[in-house]
Amino acid sequence: MKLALGTAQFGLDYGISNQSGQTSQSEVNKILTYARQHNIKTLDTSCSYGNSEAVLGQYSDSLSTFKVITKTPSLLDDSLNESHEKYIFSSFEQSLQQLQQNTVYGLLVHACDDLLKPGGHYLYNALQSLKSKGLVKKIGVSIYSKQQLDQILEHFDVDIVQLPFNILDQRLLLDGSLTQLKRKNIEVHARSIFLQGLLLLDTKNLPKQFTIYKQELKAVEQHAAANELSKLELMIGFTNGITEIDQIICGVNNCAQLTELVKASDKRIVANNVEHLAAWNEELLCPVHWK
Repeated sequence: MKLALGTAQFGLDYGISNQSGQTSQSEVNKILTYARQHNIKTLDTSCSYGNSEAVLGQYSDSLSTFKVITKTPSLLDDSLNESHEKYIFSSFEQSLQQLQQNTVYGLLVHACDDLLKPGGHYLYNALQSLKSKGLVKKIGVSIYSKQQLDQILEHFDVDIVQLPFNILDQRLLLDGSLTQLKRKNIEVHARSIFLQGLLLLDTKNLPKQFTIYKQELKAVEQHAAANELSKLELMIGFTNGITEIDQIICGVNNCAQLTELVKASDKRIVANNVEHLAAWNEELLCPVHWK
């Protein structure tokens, strides 16, 4: 099972298609129970996801059955020094306390540009130290672009790269980046496979700011219909079929959504010949540019 559980919704009102707000504690319990029962092994969280870590910590006993990945806070200074290294240690210690765990599977740099700042080695040293102490099994980065990825790989050894990937955003597949990562034996975790829910919206009811992209979104809708697939099945089937991708991180608001994802993941879906759906407009592909 490649499906991994994103937990931003556990601590925030997250996602363009989210109509229900932050997930309730009782629903989190249902989601985690269902995830365990259906062979979902990885939980992706962050100290930046509101109180997500603390919510997960309410289930500290069951967390040991998952590979928990959390992230560093963003560092706002233009250059880093020893004080930032200490800050990463204290922030990570707080994450462990919130999660009520002694160790985690992974720690990723949430804002990978922090590593590329003058003094970025202080941040990397902190990650390496936590790994050498056995507090973290694998270290890595969350990236947004090939440029960031190339710079990271040139200067640092990492175990995990989390990256944006979906049927519109095939950039890192088509430019060979995914192949490069697998040659280096780096775990690849795909996020945003539904583009924060935008790809699941009916094109007849798009929010006003996205109507300029209706042609691209309509093409996806038509491709799914032509292949007798739901849009969700198309997204899952396409991503599942990319051999270089190890984990597919999906967030849900309720257990019903997770059930639907698991059913689609278990279904043998062939979603080939979709290169023509690829878009290259960063204003569409990168939610940070959405207005």
